[in-house]
Amino acid sequence: MMTADMATCIVFSDNDLPPEGSDHTRPLYIIVGCSSHTIPFVLLDNGSALNVCPLATTIALSYAPSEFGPST
Repeated sequence: MMTADMATCIVFSDNDLPPEGSDHTRPLYIIVGCSSHTIPFVLLDNGSALNVCPLATTIALSYAPSEFGPST
């Protein structure tokens, strides 16, 4: 799945499992781009409403801490 300029979600079903089923140990690789930069690390969460981006990453993407506020 590749999406540009929009938010999306990734959904998996049992049909997506490898032959060894849910006991597999294969990694999931995700590449994220933002402001013409590649983000090397991505937080994957199973349902939490909070997603944390480190301050160093936001500064590297040329965002100022003053541009952030509380979520609702």
